[in-house]
Amino acid sequence: MAVVEVRERKGPRGGEYFEVYLSDGRALHVSRKPEDKRVWLGRPDQKESYRDQRGGIGTISKLLDEWRPMAEMYEALLALDAARGR
Repeated sequence: MAVVEVRERKGPRGGEYFEVYLSDGRALHVSRKPEDKRVWLGRPDQKESYRDQRGGIGTISKLLDEWRPMAEMYEALLALDAARGR
């Protein structure tokens, strides 16, 4: 299993998130609120990469099912889900 570093950050509108940076420069973000299971994906240095993601790109459980074959994305999302469970 790859080592995945989960970071915490504050969003531009006051939200609190966990994030994981991927090798291609993109980042996965999930809310720290237990009831909010949405996931966002984009390039932190390019705000426009998050356009049209108001509701996220999916939920943690849905994306874990879809991304199982894509090792890096799957491991990153697993790490984020584990961080939320702390």
